[in-house]
Amino acid sequence: MSDRSYEFDSSKAVNDEWEDLNRELELIELLLKKHSLKPLDDIEVRAAALSLSTIYNGIETIIIFLLKARDVTIPTGSRYHSQLLELAETQDIIDKEMKVKLQKFMAFRHFIRHSYSFEINPPDILKILVSCPELLKSFERRIQEIGR
Repeated sequence: MSDRSYEFDSSKAVNDEWEDLNRELELIELLLKKHSLKPLDDIEVRAAALSLSTIYNGIETIIIFLLKARDVTIPTGSRYHSQLLELAETQDIIDKEMKVKLQKFMAFRHFIRHSYSFEINPPDILKILVSCPELLKSFERRIQEIGR
């Protein structure tokens, strides 16, 4: 039995997370296509909300993997999510513009996690749904630029 400690492979972890995010993005694109034909029904709006929340979680997960690869201490506590974005900007993982966009996405995710599904406002979901593919592509380009 080897005495070697487990080494975290951030590149593999990030790649695995991208695969999951792309699967989730397929659902977003399907919902956008459906919306172009007719308004989404209540179930589809709730599916969109869950999918968008999941995508934000995946973005945070990638940020965590990249911070860990740099031996940066991951924040804890009640301001965890905000502090994570601050650290990502400080560590040049994201720029100021991306941070602002992700803060809006984070606020949406917070609402979804702490509300009843009947409180979801379809126009709010649609704004985020429409912007999500480009936001995710911009985030991916940024991660590729910094070389993971």
